[in-house]
Amino acid sequence: MRKKMLHYNKTMITNLEADYMNKINNVLILAGTHGNELSGIYINKLIQDNLYNIQRSSFLSSSTLVNAKAIECATRYIDTDLNREFSSVENDQSPNSYERLLSQQFMAKNTLQYI
Repeated sequence: MRKKMLHYNKTMITNLEADYMNKINNVLILAGTHGNELSGIYINKLIQDNLYNIQRSSFLSSSTLVNAKAIECATRYIDTDLNREFSSVENDQSPNSYERLLSQQFMAKNTLQYI
């Protein structure tokens, strides 16, 4: 079966993707997932200082630093890669890692606002 494609912001997407994108009303930008990758941290500072505008008429947006301890230590992560801890698949190799606890706290605090 061939999917019908639409143009959206100069990108080809399916009808299903377009429907999903039209339902997005909140976007949260996470900066500092890896403490040694400075571009996201810098962009977050520009956003916080109102020097870079992320607001759009079609959705609300905000940004935050997510891994302050790794940023302070200028390292990718403290115990485990934070990206892996936001997965819906359980990672039993590091159940008590700093990043696992951080992701759980972050999701508990922010998920309801961004669904």
